[in-house]
Amino acid sequence: MVINDLERNDLEIVIAKMNEASAIFSKLAANSVDDDFVAEMDVASGELTYFTDKLRSVNSRAHMIDYAEYHERYLRD
Repeated sequence: MVINDLERNDLEIVIAKMNEASAIFSKLAANSVDDDFVAEMDVASGELTYFTDKLRSVNSRAHMIDYAEYHERYLRD
């Protein structure tokens, strides 16, 4: 799994936007009195958090694989 630097930057932007969306969901839920709406916003926020964590793990895994390939190619004696 190789993610080049431009894609990694784009992925970081997506993760940041997903965090912003999750914060908006939480704010909407906090300002609402409708229990059904609050429950929906909580579920949506939880799903977004789950997918954000998955993207972070993909990014981290790609970074580790990238380093391992670099190490194997250039740093191994």
